[in-house]
Amino acid sequence: MSSTTKMSLYSDYRRPMALLWLLSIAFTLLNSFRASRRRYGTSKEPTYSYVADDFPQYLPLGSAFDNLAEMVLEESPHFATTANTTKNWRDSIPPSLGYMKPLFLATRWAIPLFLTSKGSCREATRYIDSVLGSLLDTVPPEPTKEGTVPFIVNGEEFQTYYQVHGDLADGSLSPLIAVHGGPGLTHDYLGPIADISKSNPLQPVIFYDQLGNGKSSRLVGKPITFFSVQLYVDELANFWGGPLVAEFEVQFQLPGLKSLIITNSLFSMELTSQSFNERIDTLDNPDQIREDMGKMKTDVEAYRAAMMAFYSRYALRFVKEDPIPKELRILDTMIGDEETGEGGDPTVSDAMGPLTANWTIIGRIHLIRVPLFLITGKEDMVQSYVSEPYFWGVPGKVKWVEFQKSSHVPFWEEREKFMQLVGEWIRSVD
Repeated sequence: MSSTTKMSLYSDYRRPMALLWLLSIAFTLLNSFRASRRRYGTSKEPTYSYVADDFPQYLPLGSAFDNLAEMVLEESPHFATTANTTKNWRDSIPPSLGYMKPLFLATRWAIPLFLTSKGSCREATRYIDSVLGSLLDTVPPEPTKEGTVPFIVNGEEFQTYYQVHGDLADGSLSPLIAVHGGPGLTHDYLGPIADISKSNPLQPVIFYDQLGNGKSSRLVGKPITFFSVQLYVDELANFWGGPLVAEFEVQFQLPGLKSLIITNSLFSMELTSQSFNERIDTLDNPDQIREDMGKMKTDVEAYRAAMMAFYSRYALRFVKEDPIPKELRILDTMIGDEETGEGGDPTVSDAMGPLTANWTIIGRIHLIRVPLFLITGKEDMVQSYVSEPYFWGVPGKVKWVEFQKSSHVPFWEEREKFMQLVGEWIRSVD
């Protein structure tokens, strides 16, 4: 057979295969587009990406929950996708190829497909191969400015403590406001986030202590009627921080807000309670731990032991420092120093616990109009499904990163990676 004949046969073979590839891609995109229109009642394609720092990764493409596509990075910039029921063939993929199984097909075959997606799918295929040892100082940097600002409630003046890292006067970059968790904690455990301004002094980072906590005015003796979610939304406007920023956005929709970053937080308290109970069930003596978690007022030692058994596994699991840095000794904030018993103030926690027991953003999540960066930790007490509704419910751009070697504080546990990704996000939306 002549070389010309061989080339002709090869070309004849390639034409239908190329056509098949193009048709498959077209039908996949069409199916995704239709699903998006059914779900949202609009022709606008939502912009989604989910990036875990370990396999598998998921690219929802705006389709329904049960129609996910698993994405496996083979050798950047190539990638492969397959329906989530088909995983066996992964090991046999040549590293130079990608494979795509169209979502609308039920068969278990895959179509070879060259995909150099570095440009078009950069957001969805971002992957960090290895976790480098942190080169950052574990001690949060000193603020460039700190002070208090007045906050008026029912005619009474209180003081909210704040601190600024970076150059707020420059004005070229929008400040990042860090909203701490609780209710009842302080800004201190968020300290590593100041690394962002340390690497770029023009990027301001602002911390504050919510009213009743830390260096802000204390609220000991205030009646339960004084407290509300709205109180802390009005003051601002992470766990408890997540509901606050979500409420702030859906209520005010201020034009100056560039984006939200919700870290290890919740969509509803009902889902959060479910997640906590599932995590407690994995511990030794779960029934005893649940009982002791209710003894904050009657047996502080038993309460502390139960909470630390829980936190050490699902809140501080990958924190390398030993002993735990004082900024992460969150129990001391509410029940006092472990040695002396001094300094604890459970006022806000006691008041806000019952008031937030039924909190949810369901039914209002579509009012979040700014881009959202959702962060979860694989071993968090707040499991990823508690945050996931943000990913599906926000109508605009959503990016979701799950840190595989983190529990509740990825800004400590995978500090360098966290700062890198948050820094990239801020630059992308500013």
